[in-house]
Amino acid sequence: MSAYKYQSDIREKYLDKLGENLGPVYLSLLEETITLNAKWAEFKKLYGDSQERLDLLNRSASFFFRLIEDILFEDIVLHIAKLTDKEETLGKKNLTIKRLSALISDNELALEINGLIQICISNSDFTRDRRNRHSAHLDLQLAIENGAEPLEAITRKQIETSIQSINNLLNKIEGHYLESETYFQLITTGTAEDLVFELNYSKQHQDKRKNRILSGNYHPEDLEPMNKI
Repeated sequence: MSAYKYQSDIREKYLDKLGENLGPVYLSLLEETITLNAKWAEFKKLYGDSQERLDLLNRSASFFFRLIEDILFEDIVLHIAKLTDKEETLGKKNLTIKRLSALISDNELALEINGLIQICISNSDFTRDRRNRHSAHLDLQLAIENGAEPLEAITRKQIETSIQSINNLLNKIEGHYLESETYFQLITTGTAEDLVFELNYSKQHQDKRKNRILSGNYHPEDLEPMNKI
């Protein structure tokens, strides 16, 4: 279930404009995709191109942040795989972008959407093997390193391209029915950016405290143990 949900009035607008068949499927996919974009944005804030930021995370809690990196990365890859999955698995229906074109009554639009869906599927092919042999299941031969084909490395560029193609697909439908587009980058508080700020502030504070103690020019509170919470 998506971590992001529109308020009831916005949900009603989508359902009204897109109709009773397309509306619920599209809206659910839209909310899932907003959540996917949010996960990817948070990942990049923590583990992007800033070596200074990576050094801060490693100094603060190297094992924890490596664990979070692996978990979040795997979850993002799995999320892409689910959104671009087959319409049915073992007799159970799936929420997937593959359902969209069949729910659109405008034949010309449906054909165009089907083309965009194929692009999304192609851009997400890299997720299948990892999902099947590692994320959703643990392949025995791979796990015990007994001659199994190794998993292919996944690049950030692949993830970026895949997510953007899903964004483009959904915005094509929204543009047709609502004459608008969704901005997939959430603007909110309580994000990884806030965490990094707090860690950096704490590190600077602790460095100043340590320097005062080493120089002998310390405050009485500098010698007090920190309270555990």
